[in-house]
Amino acid sequence: MGIFRDASITWDGTTYDFVPSLALLRKIERGRPGEGSVSLIAVQQSASSGAPNLPLMCQVISDVMHYAGAADFTDEVVYQEAMTGDTGAVIALWYEIYTSLSPVPSQVPPISPTRWYI
Repeated sequence: MGIFRDASITWDGTTYDFVPSLALLRKIERGRPGEGSVSLIAVQQSASSGAPNLPLMCQVISDVMHYAGAADFTDEVVYQEAMTGDTGAVIALWYEIYTSLSPVPSQVPPISPTRWYI
């Protein structure tokens, strides 16, 4: 069993099933040639603040959609939808993707008071 859950994301009536990986996370965070790195946490913080960094959000969404099998999907399609169409659908897709990129919780044993020494 890996550290990520099976995930499904839906766009324009088509559902894409995939399992995230650390390789995908590294690819996203490396960014694209000539464009610099991408911090998923920074993109999420901007989305949560109500002032999303839309171009980077669209880039991450596009990278994940390609990974999931949507070969013809582009940043521009998402950006156009966010600016002129259903912004809520783009934000919902972002949250689906960001949540899917989070690993399952580890099974950490409870801390025993006798484990701590002062």
